[in-house]
Amino acid sequence: MLSISSAVAVGISLLVAAPAAAGPADVPYSAAVSAAQGEVTDQEWSAPAADVECIRTGIRITCTPTELASSVEERCFNKVLIGEQQNTVCSTSEDNIESIKDKGGEELKIDFNCALLDPSCTVGQTVASAFATSIGAQLSWAISQTSFNSDSRLWEASLTEWAWWQGAIILVILGAGIIAIVMAVATGDRSDLVTAVSRFALSLPLSAASLWIIGKLLDIVDLMVEPIINRTNGGGGVEKFMENLIFGGGGGNVFAATTILGLLAIATGVLVAVFSFRNFALAALISMGPVAWMLFPTSFGKQWVVRYFSAVIALILTTPLTLGLLALVITGVGEVDTLWSIQALPFGIGLCMIAFVPIAAFSMFSFIGGTAADAVGSRMGSSATQQASRGVSMARGAASRANSARRKASQPRTSAPRTASPSASAPLASTHKPQSRQSAIGHPSTPTTKTPSAAATPAPQSARPHSTPRNGAS
Repeated sequence: MLSISSAVAVGISLLVAAPAAAGPADVPYSAAVSAAQGEVTDQEWSAPAADVECIRTGIRITCTPTELASSVEERCFNKVLIGEQQNTVCSTSEDNIESIKDKGGEELKIDFNCALLDPSCTVGQTVASAFATSIGAQLSWAISQTSFNSDSRLWEASLTEWAWWQGAIILVILGAGIIAIVMAVATGDRSDLVTAVSRFALSLPLSAASLWIIGKLLDIVDLMVEPIINRTNGGGGVEKFMENLIFGGGGGNVFAATTILGLLAIATGVLVAVFSFRNFALAALISMGPVAWMLFPTSFGKQWVVRYFSAVIALILTTPLTLGLLALVITGVGEVDTLWSIQALPFGIGLCMIAFVPIAAFSMFSFIGGTAADAVGSRMGSSATQQASRGVSMARGAASRANSARRKASQPRTSAPRTASPSASAPLASTHKPQSRQSAIGHPSTPTTKTPSAAATPAPQSARPHSTPRNGAS
């Protein structure tokens, strides 16, 4: 066990240390610019030079005016230089547009090259522009929701609730432990008693240990998220891929392009919902974690713990699994440069299908947890069956012993007149009673008694002396 634990510790340390060992030349485009998340300042187009607030999420920087009443339609520019890196900056303020252009920014916009008197094309271009703006904002929001580690605010809020519930379940654990110990004493099985006492003593420590393990798993998975995001599109990331797809230029069927943009807008909205639900549900499970351990001293408390960890692991792995399938879709559809590409529609459909990843993760880990619970239940059932059969056999043995003792106690009273067997009493009757009858009548009364004692009787000899005087007298 020590060697296995050491190997696991070494593997985790290598996994954690691997991203830190990468040099500057190994950092991809999106990873370098997304390393610093948060507010962007000290630029010619940001605060304090302009009356705006600029926030970075991934490779996208969104600037909004400090006075929301002065907001205008959002305009996005790519290839905006910050140092030596190119970024995409979107602004809803007119104050920093010229400064963004001065830094090399090229405006990103949907242009269908509509004729002057073509209202259908103009309407389609307007709708497509709205979809494009929504896609960029939603994708940036979804990427920002992928991070959930032990340094986030959501984790701190979960810890506060966890501490309250940890104190609230102490009385429940005490009651469950007393019940489990009493039931184990009643069965008389020493192993059940040891198990009940051990679970009762380890309930609170294991609850705290599970919180620590979940925090470490979140940190490890969080280290995996950014490489998964950035390994697509030649290191440019998902956001850069989507930007090239939407604003790649070209021409074709306006209705088809608008439909594809609508499909992509739905898919990115689904990604936002998936990652937001994942974070909220995971925070709820972490904060309510002690509830899963409050019945651990009892026999069925193990099922609660198994199901709890199944749900937690499924939610933790939802983000890397979703991003991995997203990378698979991006890589699988091939080179998609514009909305007019033939691969754009399969890409949109594949992006919508990613919404089912959390359901698949829950199904997989609920099956694993259910299998483990069934195994635990079968072991519990077999032990209960053995105890029941042992109790039944003991009861039957006690009943048989009681019946034999009752028969022994009642046997002398019922069989006292029958102490002599028929074989022993029959000779007595044949030796005494037939003699008296032979002397009075002169012939045997019972021909069935042919015993040796009856054959040796001197009945004929006694008859001759009585007949001699009669002969003499005649």
